[in-house]
Formats: sequence, C-alpha cells, structure tokens
Amino acid sequence: MSPHAVIAVVGASGGLGASTLTLAIARRLAATGPDAVVVDLDLMRGGLEVTAGVEHLPGQRWNDLGDVRGRLPPGALASRLPTEDGVHVLSARGGAGPDLSQRAVQDVLGSLAEGPARLVVDLPLGSPALPAVLGHRPLVLVLAGLSTRALADADAAVAHLLDRADQAHRPVDLRLVTRGPRSAARIVDEVVAHLGIAHLHHLRDDPHVPRDAERGLFPGIARDEVRRCADAVVAVVDAACAQVSLDALGAGLGEPALLLVLDGVTDPHNLGACLRNADAFGAHAAIVPRDRAVGVNATVAKAARGAAAQGPVPAVTNLAPTPGALEGVGPRGLGAVAYRETRPSPHPPLTDGVSGLRVLSVLQAAQRSLVMNGEPVSLAIEGGVQ
Repeated sequence: MSPHAVIAVVGASGGLGASTLTLAIARRLAATGPDAVVVDLDLMRGGLEVTAGVEHLPGQRWNDLGDVRGRLPPGALASRLPTEDGVHVLSARGGAGPDLSQRAVQDVLGSLAEGPARLVVDLPLGSPALPAVLGHRPLVLVLAGLSTRALADADAAVAHLLDRADQAHRPVDLRLVTRGPRSAARIVDEVVAHLGIAHLHHLRDDPHVPRDAERGLFPGIARDEVRRCADAVVAVVDAACAQVSLDALGAGLGEPALLLVLDGVTDPHNLGACLRNADAFGAHAAIVPRDRAVGVNATVAKAARGAAAQGPVPAVTNLAPTPGALEGVGPRGLGAVAYRETRPSPHPPLTDGVSGLRVLSVLQAAQRSLVMNGEPVSLAIEGGVQ
C-alpha cells in the first residue's frame, strides 16, 4: 500500500464541516489521480450522500452490504457505489441500522483500502470501526475549532486517538486542521503548541461554503476555503508518496527489483508518462535526481493518471551511484531502466561500474523499445493504472 493510501477525517466537535472536508479531499484527489472512494462511518445516521448531492444516484449503500464476509474485489465494489466525477460514495441511506455487523464493515474497508483508489473516511471519534481504520496506517486529520469548548474537545480527541493507536500497536500520523476566523494565527500557534501535533492547514470561515451546499454542489468544486484546505491535504499525501528514501526502498525490496531511473526529466508531462509506463511494467519505484529535474506535483500526478500514487518516487542527490547502492537487493539482483530527456546529461552512464546487475538502457525520450545487449526485451503489462 502506498503511503497515506487511507485518509481519515475526524471532527473533534460537531458542526465543523468534517463531512464537507472529507468529500472535498476525495474530489481533489480524483481530479489529479485515480478515482477516490469516500466512506461514511456514521452508520446510524448516514447523510454523507446528501452532502455530496448523490442521494438520487443508483448504487449500493451500507444497507446492502450487511452480508459481506471476506475481502471483495475492490474495483468491483467501488464500481457499484454511487459515483460522480471519479468519486465513489459509500454511505447509509437513512441509517444502516443495527443489523450491519462490524465484521462486514471491516471487510468492506479492507477491500477498498487494497484497491487502486485512495480511500477517504468520514470517521466519527466514537465509531466502533476506529481500530479497523487505524489498522491501515492512515493520515488522520483532526478538525478542531478555536473556541474554548472546541479546544477542550480537540484535546480529548487527540488523546483518544493516540490511546487507541497505542492499543493497536500501530503508529498514527495525526495532523491538525483548525477551523475559525481569518485572523487567528496567534491562537492557532498556541493550539498547536498545546496539542503537540503538526498543523496542516487553517480552514478559514467562508460564507460561500454553506451557500454552495444549499445549491447542491459537490464539495471541492468551487474555489473556496474548503477546496484550498483539501488541496493542502492532497499536497501532503502526494509528498508522502514521493519522499521515500533509498534506504527505506532497499529495505522494502524482498524480490527481484525493477527500478526506473529518470535523469534530468524537467517536463512534468514527460515524468507523468514515465510513471505510467513504470506502473505498467511492474516497476517497484522510480528514482529521480533532487536537482535540475521536476518532482512529483499536481501536473505530474494528473499526467500519471494515478501511477504517481502506486509506488515510491525517491529523490537522490547523485544518480550515478544509485544502482550500486541497491546492488544485491532481492534474491536475483536488480534491473534498472535509465531514461533521459533528449539533451545531453553531465552524469556518467548508469552502466559504468555496475557489476552483477541487469541494466536496461533507454537513452532518449524518442526510443520506445527496451533493449538489453542489443536485443529487444518484451515485458508484460501488469500495473494498476489504465
């Protein structure tokens, strides 16, 4: 699973707009990558589909999934949900009722978390499904107000989440999203210092948000404060996928590895295309230089059509020693595909000084076929992105 494949939004107090933010995050994820799935875990009331404006669309709800046992094909499950513009919504129609077992909830969540779509969960703090969500190592956003009562609620929410994570022996990435007036910088600083968790964004009050909700607009469409907050969350998620160290990458390779080494790719559309091909050929990671090259950004994520979230894209200071640094990883060695844009590169060829490695070289963007020892190489298409 990619870093932050699951995002959970927890409202520390009622009325802060946690459901609206959840939907906006999913909308912005789907705008630049693969589809997103939103799951409403307020099972007794439901209502997320009304906030999304998809209650009239056909598809399965929690009410229809009470008999689920075991893992389901995630793509097939997502395709049966009400969907708008790449966002699949799983909610309860009028409340799912007491017949929906926690086993069914856990199996549905597990099935969706294993799919190519990123999962965004509207998670009430008291949900019985909280341990199941924490089991997927999510990015947990705590949405907190700035009144005295709201800050007390946020304090209790953070303590509860950390306690449940300790009980499950799972590390949890908690980030604070504050909600309040525009000029609240001093208060926000004090809140962050008190709670002791990283502050991701301040969601400023915006009168356009409730008006858009009354008009039935899906959250995240309008250029309002909720969308800005959702974009900040998406940036954190994308950065977590991209910023994986070579040490962590090498430690996680337990099989023969295929790496795509990208030398000086400065065009974000080229990088996106490279990541799509890397995913199709089953590459374990793409490695890019830290300098004089484009990193994973919104344009790259959109061009990659979801491939940027399928595997790590670590950035290194010097490409030349990279294959040697990973030599010997895996039971049968390492394969590397070298790709450069058409202009000359100051780096020495990646094949220099590399022994015992299967190195496939593609030296120009115009070359479409892979070669090894002068002979074409046929690789099966297998990735998770169409």
